[in-house]
Amino acid sequence: MMETEEKYKIVIVDDERAAIDVLRRELEPYREFEVKGIADDPLPAMKICGLLIPGTMSATIGFLSENSKIKKWNPAETDYKTNKTGIICLFICVIMYGFMCVV
Repeated sequence: MMETEEKYKIVIVDDERAAIDVLRRELEPYREFEVKGIADDPLPAMKICGLLIPGTMSATIGFLSENSKIKKWNPAETDYKTNKTGIICLFICVIMYGFMCVV
C-alpha cells in the first residue's frame, strides 16, 4: 500500500471486452490503483509503448553515465557534473515523449 494518497493510473487495453471487465473487477479492491480508461484497440497503445521504451532507456543511460563515478551519494560532498551523454539522452527522451503526445 502506498503511504500517500497518490494512485497508480492505469489504462487497460485488450481486444477482448471480457478480459477488460475481469481485470477491472480484480483491480477494484486495491485503492492504490485507479483505472483512468479502457480501450479495445491495442494498436495505439502498442505505438505509445514502442516510443516509451527507447525514451526510458535513453534516460537510464544518461543517468548511469552521469552518476558512474559516484560510489556513495552525499549531496554535500559529491561533485556532480552533467556530461554530453546525459544531455543527448535527455534530448532523445524529450523527443520520444513528444512523439507519444502526437501519436
